[in-house]
Amino acid sequence: MKKVKISIRICGKTATANLLYVDKSGKTHRSVKQVEKGPGDTRAAVEIKALLAGLQALREPVELELFAPAHIGSAVKNGWLDHWAASGGKKYDGKPVKCWELWEQVHEHLQEHKIGGTHG
Repeated sequence: MKKVKISIRICGKTATANLLYVDKSGKTHRSVKQVEKGPGDTRAAVEIKALLAGLQALREPVELELFAPAHIGSAVKNGWLDHWAASGGKKYDGKPVKCWELWEQVHEHLQEHKIGGTHG
């Protein structure tokens, strides 16, 4: 299974997902996916959109290593995302998850990949 690193960064109104992997011959490949902040988007929403853009660029199941802001890393690493999906977008206290429509798409895309590590 190919190992891919995804790093999420935001600068101004643009967030990027940097994808990095090394192929079987040892050649390093890099791809950058950018998303722009839309009207009413929070910083967190733009970062989640960047992660989603990175996940959508993957063409096969991979082992992911995720470098992202703490709110994204914690949601993935601590099982919050799985809980939110099982509860229809609700947190442990019953309140709705902010940006659930984006998180739901992230959750769907993550199902086909193995999470090797999260940093954030």
